[in-house]
Amino acid sequence: MRILWAAILVLAFLVRIYDWHSVFPAPGEIVFVFDDPYYHMRRAELALQNFPQLVGLDYYSNYPQGALEVWPPLFDHCIIWLGWALGLGHPTLYSIRLAGAFIAPLFALATLAVLFAFSRRFLGSRAALIASLLLAVIPSHVSRSLLARPDHHVAEAFFFLCSAGLFLAALNTGGPRRRLFCSFGSGLALGASILSSVVSIGFLLPGLVLLAGVRLMRLKDKDLLRRAAEAHTLMLLSALALVAPIALTSARARQWLFDYEHFSWFQPAALVGALAVSGLFLLTAPSAHANLKKRAAAFALACAGLAAVAFVSPVRHALKDSLNFLSRSDPVIATVLEARPLLYLTGPFSLKGPWQAFGLLLPLLVPAFVTLWRVRKEKPSPYSLLLLYLLAWTVTTLGLTLCQIRFELWAAFPVILITAAALSEWWPKLAKIRRGWAAVVMLAIVLAPFAQELRFSMRASFVPNEDLKETYLWLKEHTPSPGDYNRPGEPPAWAVLAPWEVGHHLMYYSQRPVVADNFLWNAPKSIRFYLAQEEGPAYSILEETRARYILTQWMPPAEGQFQGMIRVMGGRRADYFELIRSAPGKMKLDFKEPFQKSLYARLHLFDGNRMELGELTLNSASRLRLVYESATAVIGVEGVPTRGSKVFEFVQGAELIGAADPGTHVTLALPVRTNHLRGFVWLEETTADAEGRFKVRVPYATRGTPYRTRPTGPYQVKIQDKTHLVEVTEQEVQTGTQIFL
Repeated sequence: MRILWAAILVLAFLVRIYDWHSVFPAPGEIVFVFDDPYYHMRRAELALQNFPQLVGLDYYSNYPQGALEVWPPLFDHCIIWLGWALGLGHPTLYSIRLAGAFIAPLFALATLAVLFAFSRRFLGSRAALIASLLLAVIPSHVSRSLLARPDHHVAEAFFFLCSAGLFLAALNTGGPRRRLFCSFGSGLALGASILSSVVSIGFLLPGLVLLAGVRLMRLKDKDLLRRAAEAHTLMLLSALALVAPIALTSARARQWLFDYEHFSWFQPAALVGALAVSGLFLLTAPSAHANLKKRAAAFALACAGLAAVAFVSPVRHALKDSLNFLSRSDPVIATVLEARPLLYLTGPFSLKGPWQAFGLLLPLLVPAFVTLWRVRKEKPSPYSLLLLYLLAWTVTTLGLTLCQIRFELWAAFPVILITAAALSEWWPKLAKIRRGWAAVVMLAIVLAPFAQELRFSMRASFVPNEDLKETYLWLKEHTPSPGDYNRPGEPPAWAVLAPWEVGHHLMYYSQRPVVADNFLWNAPKSIRFYLAQEEGPAYSILEETRARYILTQWMPPAEGQFQGMIRVMGGRRADYFELIRSAPGKMKLDFKEPFQKSLYARLHLFDGNRMELGELTLNSASRLRLVYESATAVIGVEGVPTRGSKVFEFVQGAELIGAADPGTHVTLALPVRTNHLRGFVWLEETTADAEGRFKVRVPYATRGTPYRTRPTGPYQVKIQDKTHLVEVTEQEVQTGTQIFL
């Protein structure tokens, strides 16, 4: 038993640190995976400046309004204190990063230990080993507990597993003191889960569904409902006592915000509401010592409290918003990968999602539960409560997973426990066949579907590619400082506008404030900018958000990121492009005018330059100049080469004003060389008005520019047969100076 358990622990750890070389590419360098871990690491690293206090109001996110504390503090403090331990009481930046790299695998091992103890206590040693083996390799847990993925998912799952185990121990323990201890311990673990992740408030559902199930079923032991309601009520009281003081002193709570997405009054209010429901079940539970008057008064008081929580306006609106969040009615939320429904991961209805997440565990779930329900008669009466709780846990978490794939880890635990318990029951019967080989084959068949998905889950994927990382570091090293990065509570002078999907990476590496990030702050504004058809509305967004630099990256139009932007804007893919047959067996994209006129295409594909595309003429972006392009070359639209990422600067632009005969055609040309020595000619054209005057705004400075991307000569202004050479200084471009020819 001990050897097998140790082997499972080693297997689980090796699986999670498999891609070691991608995480530690060079001595002293650590590359984190996915996007949200960069948010947690930034918070933990900034805590070094005022150890161990976390950032409250952060102007580097959701610029220029700033973001109040977005996430509960416990998980970030786990990183900080592990870094403190690794630094031997003197945490350094590297010890904090090292802690961030190993925090998720360590939580995974702790979760395995709790699951083993939990299932061994209630389901037996064989079931405990099977459950541990399944958790060690199930992709949904492996992918969330990888080396260098310091995200809250593993913490919330670990603490709730502790809560569930202690809650069931309270139901199955004889002594009142022991039940009281287990109930309060369960509540503290539940509170810790909520303090790790705001979505952990959903863990209130299994217990409430359990109480409803016990109330509706006619179980022989009439005392089970009272015991369950007592344990659940004590658990919620303990959780509320832990969560409320921290939540109500948070930045959002101090502004009286009921925000289901962030740490605020919503979490204590939800606990109070669940406590009222649990109290109703306790008051209506059968009892031999019923005092009807006291019960009636307590029942009325509980109903009044529940009504107050349910119908207070801020709570009601927060509950409505949370339902909208689950249903993905917001088109921006619908673009988030982990917000996709389990059955619609790839767009149309598909069973690929359940297969990747659970393999054969879902098809086995119903026969497994039927098997356990049949053997309950041979067990003590509290065993029925265990099965009902596992059923409630499964139904609620699978229901949430059907809404959004992010909850698959929640559902994995009860599915594993039920399947492991059933396999343990089937094992002795199969072990009689061919000396036990049938049982081993059965377990191998159950594990086989995880093999392919596990290979993908073990890799450190979704890391910032080298092209974008090079761009982020360029922003850090070659742009003026907007403020003190180590004091995010002080408003910086300007920000970077970038696609919201890269916000956390950009903020971490470039140490520059961002307008939009992965928490969807200002995501609609970012999307409206990139898809803007006219310069005026786009420049209004830049002025409103005080964005000085704009990052563009190559987004294949036929793939998800660009199509997600189209959906957010309420458009259709056919409005921007369509697939047409170019030759027998070959298809190509036919781009429509809205795509060609979009500011994204004008900047990233055409350098913000004047272009003539058939009958369509695109003027140059008069206040946006290219200041950087990355080294990576990619094939863009219709075979036109472009770069992986580019940075543009938003300037006032100098105004060139001159005189010519009315109706005279005026052209401007400026040779530009980029930081990678690619040359192009910036062009613009205009016509003298009826009074014989013309005006052109130009974004590039021919003298004094601080960037390696710069003009290689003066502006060439051609009026009829004459060409004027015009020099423009950096100060004139930044202040919008008028230059008369």
